[in-house]
Amino acid sequence: MDWRVSLSLDLTYFLVSSWKALAFYLLATALLLNMVRMHFRLYRNVTRENISDAMTGLYNRKILTPVLEQRLQRLVNTGTPVTFVAIDCDRLKLINDTQGHQEGDRIITLLAKAIKTSIRKSDLRHSPRRR
Repeated sequence: MDWRVSLSLDLTYFLVSSWKALAFYLLATALLLNMVRMHFRLYRNVTRENISDAMTGLYNRKILTPVLEQRLQRLVNTGTPVTFVAIDCDRLKLINDTQGHQEGDRIITLLAKAIKTSIRKSDLRHSPRRR
């Protein structure tokens, strides 16, 4: 998503009126642009947090289903071969219960790193579901 903000300045108006009006306009514009920049930064961060797992950086289930459907349909329409791999972390709850959540998180992080290094950047990666 590419956002652009543009402003125009009628310099003639300010040359005819006072320099105070120009100074006020420039200050107000600078403040407004700063607020817009902060808004877009927050929007980008919230969007990123909403679709990816904070611990692993992999996509979560919120994005997996719609994106996967979209990509699969596109690949099927073009006749492109598709490989889908699902990894189920059996007994992760047992590890969390017996060795603690920190150890469970460490295992999930190691699995995520293995997934990230094993596939291309263009491939869709999904975060393991935590239990």
